[in-house]
Amino acid sequence: MSYLGNSPELNTFTLGVEKFNGSGACTTFTLTRDIDDPNYLEVVVGGVQQTPNDAYAVTNGVLTFTTPPGLGTNNVVVIYRTGTTIAFNQISASQILANSVTSTAMAPNAVINSKISPNAITGDKLADGIIATNNMVVQSITGNLIGLGAITGNNFASNLTISTALVVETINVITTGISGNYTLHLANSAVYHTIANATSNITFNMIANSTHTLNEMLKIGQSVSTSVLLKLGSTRYRANIHIDGVLQTAYWAGNTQPLYFSSASQAMTYDAYNISIIKIADSRYTVFAANTLYGQANGQGMSAINNGFGPEQ
Repeated sequence: MSYLGNSPELNTFTLGVEKFNGSGACTTFTLTRDIDDPNYLEVVVGGVQQTPNDAYAVTNGVLTFTTPPGLGTNNVVVIYRTGTTIAFNQISASQILANSVTSTAMAPNAVINSKISPNAITGDKLADGIIATNNMVVQSITGNLIGLGAITGNNFASNLTISTALVVETINVITTGISGNYTLHLANSAVYHTIANATSNITFNMIANSTHTLNEMLKIGQSVSTSVLLKLGSTRYRANIHIDGVLQTAYWAGNTQPLYFSSASQAMTYDAYNISIIKIADSRYTVFAANTLYGQANGQGMSAINNGFGPEQ
């Protein structure tokens, strides 16, 4: 027999016989095999062969007679005459042998997004070289699809080439003056630039992102750096460093931590903080910090004589 599409698997078995006791009143008998077609059975009652569909029907392995068989012992005989065809939608995961579903067994574009459960495809299920450039749609892999620590150096082939011509760094521009506890998401951005004046002393709290701590993001021996360009008015504020909410004792460049002071000459300045964090144990870090004060110097710019083009005078 031919089929449209792939031929369904045939579950074959040897011919079998079952016997039941008639009561003269009972019309239904449960078979040991899940049969749905009366033509697959030969049924004999009291030595008389019964006609399929007219004398009996069968659904989900339940044999139903139009007229109840008479009273007797083993006077209802059921003979199985054929195998059972399994439809594709009746095949469960437990019936599929390991490694039996290969790329050659699937039609092109057969596996679509709606058929893949969340988190179903993990790194150990991808063979080396299976993800090539021509297998990915443009912009199909974005930052929110990549877990913390998912891409490491050993995930890249030795001949991988990364072009730096178009590499730019995304800076988190903060339009409001910050104060008090301010959280930096180092997994999302490495540079924070405020364009409104700070309003009080500040505690920079470094975490990975809104759902992960920095301790979760970093392995022992790994480091991460961040820069904060803090705009000041006439007041310079003290800044402390926390990691995952815990105060850190940092090593400051020049052995000097920036302190609070106020001066009218400080208008239009920036405090530039460069902070490097090295994880040395679980939830333990060595923190190096440097601070540079930037301002618009009086008379800055080139002289009117050379306009910035002629030789130095």
